[in-house]
Amino acid sequence: MGGWIGFGAALYNPERFHSLIIGRQHPYAQSLDELREFLRTGIINGHRAFIAQWDRDIGPLTLK
Repeated sequence: MGGWIGFGAALYNPERFHSLIIGRQHPYAQSLDELREFLRTGIINGHRAFIAQWDRDIGPLTLK
């Protein structure tokens, strides 16, 4: 989220910046609809449904 804030600050206040370095982020908007739907599953159906969906879509959580 910090990258988005940095890009927004530079976009709307360019006079405040001499340069800007942001790691692992791009300046193009992304849809967060898929993430929102994923989180909505956990909110509506509980943590067990969230974990089951996580296991199905991403893979099992492992502790190191």
